[in-house]
Amino acid sequence: MKILDKLDDLNKIAGNIILGNFDGVHLGHQKLIKLAVEDAKKQGIASLIITFSPHPRTFFQADKFKLIMNEEIKAETIATMGIDYLVKLSFSAELANMDANDFIKKYLLTNINISKIFVGVDYHFGRAAKGDIMLFKKFPEFTTVAIEPVLYEGEKISSSRIKNLISVGDMEKAFLLLGKYFRQHVTVKEETDKKDPFTVNILFSEKYVQPDVGVYACNVEIDQKIFAAMVIVEYNSNAKIKNKLSITARIFKLSEEITGKKIDIYYLIKIRNNIKFANHEELILQLEKDKKNVEEFFMSKNF
Repeated sequence: MKILDKLDDLNKIAGNIILGNFDGVHLGHQKLIKLAVEDAKKQGIASLIITFSPHPRTFFQADKFKLIMNEEIKAETIATMGIDYLVKLSFSAELANMDANDFIKKYLLTNINISKIFVGVDYHFGRAAKGDIMLFKKFPEFTTVAIEPVLYEGEKISSSRIKNLISVGDMEKAFLLLGKYFRQHVTVKEETDKKDPFTVNILFSEKYVQPDVGVYACNVEIDQKIFAAMVIVEYNSNAKIKNKLSITARIFKLSEEITGKKIDIYYLIKIRNNIKFANHEELILQLEKDKKNVEEFFMSKNF
């Protein structure tokens, strides 16, 4: 898969276009991408995803809007699905104010010999989000394929729904909607306990949705190796940073120093909710119980 940031680099290539933001690349996105790729292969043409960087909602609501995954993980996930080109257009005030008709004519038709455009039925674009599937269908130059949403338990699978699940700690249902485990790409900040050097503090970005407070069984990927871990998400009790979220990972069977490294945390299941303790001794006893419960989870699932 080739990653581009300009459409004119495509040199009027013949292809199917898939439009969207694809945050999380969930089962609904996967259905859309799969149909477009299969159709392109039958026609012997390219498949292209056109998306925006940053996410339009982030552009307008940087402090409020949270993402499921970063662009690196998104591209990595999309690359496994047979897409030929991923085009990440720079989202700017100029693009936000562009008329939807102009976007189709000046951006899409000028640069691509379009066979079909694949979008979700509720896809909107252009100034004031006035562009929709009805506008696409007015253009005879290509065929518009509008895909109905994928449902789970009678409700639409969406990035917003998945973010809500992550924020309440329902990682099992998030997995069912994503088709994969929720993944955080983070940095190991520092050791938390010199006696236990493989319990580490995690530096994470507040641009992304964070799990609910509690204890989780997780897989941690370090240098392409997978380790079982107990991850604790809690509000920091330090007076200077009180009420700021803190993530700590106790990584089992790790035998190397990892401070400063980039790692991936895959959230498998929430072991327990947050608990307030009367004293430090209660906390230590509970953490030992948590560790045992996490280890039993991994043994029962053969992870």
